[in-house]
Amino acid sequence: MFISPPQPYPVAHTQRLSDRNREQRWQWVITTVVLLVCGFFALPHDLSLAQYLQANSVPGALQDVLERAETFAHGIGITAILIVLYVVDLSRRWAIPRVILAAVSAGIAANVIKLLIGRLRPHSADITAHFTDSFTTALPFFSVGSAERGCPSAHTTVVFAFAVGLCWLYPRGRMLFIGLAILAAAQRLSANAHFLSDVFWGASLGYFVGRGVIAGWLTGMRFNTREAERYRKSNQSEPILSSGIPAETPRKAAA
Repeated sequence: MFISPPQPYPVAHTQRLSDRNREQRWQWVITTVVLLVCGFFALPHDLSLAQYLQANSVPGALQDVLERAETFAHGIGITAILIVLYVVDLSRRWAIPRVILAAVSAGIAANVIKLLIGRLRPHSADITAHFTDSFTTALPFFSVGSAERGCPSAHTTVVFAFAVGLCWLYPRGRMLFIGLAILAAAQRLSANAHFLSDVFWGASLGYFVGRGVIAGWLTGMRFNTREAERYRKSNQSEPILSSGIPAETPRKAAA
């Protein structure tokens, strides 16, 4: 995951300072490709896992945990979390639009792909057939219903993009955010809403879009510059050095 200093700074500042920008871009691409490839390796196991989950219900306590974690991937849940952050963390208000952009862009990307690939969800597919039978048609656009829009998992896409954003805002909580994203993805499997490959592909897309937006690689310079302006206005008491690093405000001498 993309991790920043304890207090995140605008991309317009940090990119000029980063000597590891090229290395971070490679990490971004490699992680995206690894998750994508995992999805293809999962294809032969999709139906057997779906059969197992349908025949063996998830224990009640674990199911409750997964259901609660799914809120982390839902639009209402994400909105509630962002409202709380906006109210209680004044120092990071300037960064919230970038996190919103990451989550929304990921959701749009997932739904666009759903228009291009028709795939049945486990609860609507013949899980005794070959996994290729779960794919219905190419370029279905709006001719199919929700039951044939299983690829990729939009919940997983959004939750991974959102988790990347929260890891940027609060690096100390990165393990918590990543863990919640994984639990939310697991809930899509336990609910028979998606196959394992759909979840991996959703994670790949969410990570790609999320990190690309948070790191500034998928946003325009105008957005980055405006964000830096919002940061300056909200941190007038914290001057910016010519190098781009916010300077520490000298403490007043004790009386």
